[in-house]
Amino acid sequence: MRRAGVAEWILSLFVSRERASAVLGDLVERQSGVWLTVFRIAVSSVSRDLWERPGPLILLAVQAIVLDAASVVLSARLNWSMLAPYQLVAGLFIGLWLSWRAPGREMAAVTAFFLMGWVAAAAMYATVPGGSVHFTWPVQETALLIAVMAMRRRRLRRA
Repeated sequence: MRRAGVAEWILSLFVSRERASAVLGDLVERQSGVWLTVFRIAVSSVSRDLWERPGPLILLAVQAIVLDAASVVLSARLNWSMLAPYQLVAGLFIGLWLSWRAPGREMAAVTAFFLMGWVAAAAMYATVPGGSVHFTWPVQETALLIAVMAMRRRRLRRA
């Protein structure tokens, strides 16, 4: 299969390296529906992590949202603009923090953070009269995911 290394790397973000190699070996033998199966395994792994022990991940997500809000307040106090450089640094910091606090469950922690962030944003927009949703390029979210993936890869190399 072409790009088997990419598929194995994506799987290793969600499951152990050994399991990713074994699953990919089975998928390559089948040679059909590889990417769909990789996606299903990723979703299944994250949902299993979220449902096994949701309390600690929800608490971690709320703490990360508080960190994010504190960084926004700090940037406003220091008259930093809300442009890409600030968002990049904040995203990297929160991603590294989540990875450090949830080793082995990094992607579930990120998913919980995004879900809780969306719930908080929806609550804010629902309570503010005339509130509207503004789309911005997800610089912070992209940086957060890059930081988490880098930390996960670093942990796998050490193991």
